Amino acid sequence: MVYTIPSVTFLLCIFQMLYPELILNETAMAIANLVLIISFQNRAVRRDYLTMVGNKESFYDNLTLRNAGKQEFQPILLSLRQYDIVSQNYGNQKGNEILYL
Repeated sequence: MVYTIPSVTFLLCIFQMLYPELILNETAMAIANLVLIISFQNRAVRRDYLTMVGNKESFYDNLTLRNAGKQEFQPILLSLRQYDIVSQNYGNQKGNEILYL
């Protein structure tokens, strides 16, 4: 949808020139805001809020792209079981700092 903004804006400008008695400023702003919200929501769904690292869906997409491009790679998977002990012993701030690494 982000790529359609220029064409929609152009059509709205043409419409505004043909019918100057109608004011479409609010309509254009509403469409632009809707497109921006949808694009930001789509990005937010694919990332972890705390670490900003991609989630499982983005991981699979990345694997697919690398396989399609015939790139060599080696995924490393970590399991963080009982990670709450780190936050309990050292505090949430230190626990978050470890996740950022």
